[in-house]
Amino acid sequence: MHNIDVNDLVYEQDELDPRVWFCNFLDPDGNLDKSGNVCVKYRVPVVFNNDGTINYAESYTAINTLHKHESWEFYRTLIPSSDNPAANVYVNGQIKRVDRLIGETEGQELVDIVESRFPAYDLETCNLNVVGSYGPYRPPYTAASSISFYDMEMFTDPATDFANVNQYVHRRPPHSKYNVDLNVYTMLMPWFGYKFNLDDDTVSMKIVHRNRIPSVTYPPVPEGELKNIYYARIHNEDGTIDNMNDVFFDVYWDDVQRYCTEHDLDYPIPEGVDATHVLVWGIVFNGTTGVPVMVKGYESRDVVPT
Repeated sequence: MHNIDVNDLVYEQDELDPRVWFCNFLDPDGNLDKSGNVCVKYRVPVVFNNDGTINYAESYTAINTLHKHESWEFYRTLIPSSDNPAANVYVNGQIKRVDRLIGETEGQELVDIVESRFPAYDLETCNLNVVGSYGPYRPPYTAASSISFYDMEMFTDPATDFANVNQYVHRRPPHSKYNVDLNVYTMLMPWFGYKFNLDDDTVSMKIVHRNRIPSVTYPPVPEGELKNIYYARIHNEDGTIDNMNDVFFDVYWDDVQRYCTEHDLDYPIPEGVDATHVLVWGIVFNGTTGVPVMVKGYESRDVVPT
C-alpha cells in the first residue's frame, strides 16, 4: 500500500464555521459529485499549532493513517476464504504444499495415511484443521515425502486455557518429548503444527507464538503496514530445536516484492496469481544470524469447512 502524496491534499475552510478547517484527499479516480466537483475520498479536521496556524505534518499523518486503515480493510475483503486456513503455499513462484481442510476428499486421504502410520496422533479434532503433503522445499525439511498438519481446535474453543498447550490437544502423545518450555513461549498462538516425516517415521512439532525469544536473532521484515506478526519454531522428538525459524505477517504484496528485491530472494507468488488473495506471508530465517533464506506466500483456497 502506498502513502498519500502530500501534493494530493486539499485544505479548505468550513463554509459554516470559519474556525474549522479540513484536510481532504480527493478521489484519485476523479469521480464527480452532484455539483461537478471531484469527490472527497477522505476528510479529517486539520491539526493546529499553538499559534493557530495549520500543522501540515500532523494533518498529513492523520489523513494518511485513515487512508492506510481504510485501504487495509478493503484489501482483506479481497481474500475469498479468509475465515479458514486452507491455502496454496507458494515458494519461488511454485506451489510447494496445498493445505487442505481435513473434510476435503484429498485431505481425508492424508489424514488416513497419518493415522495409520502414526496411531498416537488424532488429527480429526476440528473441521478447520488442515493437512498437506510436501517434499524437501525448505530447510529443515529434507525428506522426500512428508505430511504437514495444523491443529486449530484451540482456535475455536474460547474456554481453552492456552497455558496448557503442552498437555492439551492430542491426548495420547507425551508432549514433554518436544521440549516445549512455556517459560520461553509466553505468548502462544492458539494453534500448532505437526510435521510427519514419511521417510523415517519421525515427527516434529511446530510451535507458533507472538513473543520474541531472546536467544533468537530475528531478520529484517518488509517495510510497510505490517499486521498480525507472529513466529514459529520447530521442536524435534529428541528434544532439540531446529535453528531455522519462521516469522509470519500480513502486509501488502508490493511491500513483499520490494523486500525480496532488497534481500536477493525469490518473490513467492508467480505471475497470473492474484497476490491480494494471500492470507499470510512468511519468512524462513536462520535463528543464529537472522539472515532470511526464503519468502512464502499462503494463497487462500476458496473452500468451506464441512
